[in-house]
Amino acid sequence: MKDFLDKAPFVRLLLVLLSGILLQYYVGLTDFSTYLFALGVLFLGVSFFPSLKFRYSLRPLFGIGISLIVCGIGIVSTSQRQKQTAFLFPKQAEAYVGTVNEMPQAKPRSIAYRMSLEDSEKHNVVCYFQIDSMSRSLRVGDRVLFYAEIKPFKNRGNPDDFDYVAYMHRMGFSGTTYVAASRWEKLAPSGFSLYSYSQQLRSRVLDFYRTLNLGHDNFAVFSALTLGYMDELDDSVQQAFRATGTSHILSVSGLHVAILYMVIASMLSFLPKSRRMVVLRQLLIILLLWAYAFLTGLPSSVVRATLMISVFCMAVAMRKKAFSYNTVCFAAFMMLLYNPFDFFNIGFQLSFVAVLSICFFLPPILKIIQPKNKVANFFWETSAVSLAVQLGTYPICLFYFGTFPTYFFLTNLVIVPLSTLVMYSSLGIYLAACLVWLLPAHSGAVFLVPVWTLNFLLTLLLRFVSFFESLPSALIQKISLNLPQMFLLMLLSVVVLLFFQKSRPKTLMFAFGTISLFLLIGLPVFAKEKDPSVYVFNRNDRLEIGRVGEPCFVSDTTRAMPFAFLDISGLKIAVVKSDCWQGLKAEKPFSVDYLILSGGDSISMYHMNKLFNMKLVILDGVLSARSARRLQRECKKLSISSYDVKEKGAFRIKNY
Repeated sequence: MKDFLDKAPFVRLLLVLLSGILLQYYVGLTDFSTYLFALGVLFLGVSFFPSLKFRYSLRPLFGIGISLIVCGIGIVSTSQRQKQTAFLFPKQAEAYVGTVNEMPQAKPRSIAYRMSLEDSEKHNVVCYFQIDSMSRSLRVGDRVLFYAEIKPFKNRGNPDDFDYVAYMHRMGFSGTTYVAASRWEKLAPSGFSLYSYSQQLRSRVLDFYRTLNLGHDNFAVFSALTLGYMDELDDSVQQAFRATGTSHILSVSGLHVAILYMVIASMLSFLPKSRRMVVLRQLLIILLLWAYAFLTGLPSSVVRATLMISVFCMAVAMRKKAFSYNTVCFAAFMMLLYNPFDFFNIGFQLSFVAVLSICFFLPPILKIIQPKNKVANFFWETSAVSLAVQLGTYPICLFYFGTFPTYFFLTNLVIVPLSTLVMYSSLGIYLAACLVWLLPAHSGAVFLVPVWTLNFLLTLLLRFVSFFESLPSALIQKISLNLPQMFLLMLLSVVVLLFFQKSRPKTLMFAFGTISLFLLIGLPVFAKEKDPSVYVFNRNDRLEIGRVGEPCFVSDTTRAMPFAFLDISGLKIAVVKSDCWQGLKAEKPFSVDYLILSGGDSISMYHMNKLFNMKLVILDGVLSARSARRLQRECKKLSISSYDVKEKGAFRIKNY
């Protein structure tokens, strides 16, 4: 263990930095950071100044001093990030100046832009602009003066939802607002921004992809594979990749950067092996990798992978062995130093665990089979990498998503090589673009073969994904796992591998002990009774009434039937989506316990009050904000109690 820590000093430093981040995030120790720095400097001084006779015996004090200082740095950097997300929300609209820092996301009723405000803390907010030609024309780097009321993020209040507010704060955002078309104007640019320029370049490349006429799904997958742009991907396509355990190829990450590294290294292999040429070759690789990271818009996953490979290249240039664990932990250390909230990002956790899994699991897996045929060896190495990644990351996936792709080994054996071929074929597209720039009159002929090849590979990729998704029991769902069980599963994978390597009885006993502890910790989860309550969930796209994790009691009050009547344990519930009884009168109002209003603007409480005698009106989340406010005002005038699920969260009907 001591030899391991000597080879990988950043393992220890990373753990200390993480302790500072977690202490500040969950406890809040900003005021104590000064004492940590002072103690750290004191220990460093004590370890340095004594005579040589005592210096060796006081050597541990040096490590303690460094650890205290790094822990203090973690506390301070986390505190600074927390200050950037903290925001004093005014109760009225105010004027703000912001810069668009990410590509827009189209919503049903608006266009979402993530913006950075020009204030002292550079707060990040999500602005929903009213759809018109002006809002569609905004680009990354544009400065906007807008007048709006910035509000805090809000959870939907459903019993089965994740904490959206905490998620957005961890992403570095302070609040959200809606900007009407008449309440904003575009300003002149203030200066050059490297990040904004990278996003603009990425947008231009996407526009170039659109001219290739690949088809919607092919274009969406190609954009995700090469640029990490996933906004065009349909939910069905994303679900297909998730169900087959290949969703990792859609987000540009270590796999894509590693493929690019191999391509560049092979292209530069003609350079002589002299000392100067080796250094030049590694510098060119680093430069081209960072150029690719810049082209993709500098997403965190690409920056992480590029940083790790850059460290490896520098070690090769200096003729030193880059110890893999130390390289991974160095990249994590530097990124968490810049943004401590990255640690809470699922993508960050998965990517680093995946790389660590490759470092630990891949060498012994490759020893199982050693094919002599180059093609067979390529497929075996590809599947071995996939297996190594899955062994390390499946506990995290189970913990966060509760799903497990059954055929992940088979699918990765096919999909990963296909995606690699797509990456290689993209080079043909870029070369063709360069030739068209030189020979614009022959653009059709130049692009014919590269585009056909790319289209064929993308279509084949999607068909294989669809085929594996259609297999029975392709995805195991609704797996409940707590945090200790997640770590125990990781430990179990490590212990099982060690047993197969060394075949020691003690290791097997440790594995059985780990399984027993896993089951013991999971007993409260299995013994816990399901929530029997029935809820009116807060969904903005559909009406949903039912229990958590069970089918809806009423399939959304659809076009054919704009109303429904339910009886839940003796409670009478009327669901109305549109007022189909306009102009009709009832001799005696129909008595119900709850009247749920969902859907269009045609519903009027004045008319509903003549048809129903209700105890409570429930306003569903599908209603527009304007309709909900109007119906609330009408309920107040009629002295009828109302409950807006969009404002107050899911409504709990009753246990039964």
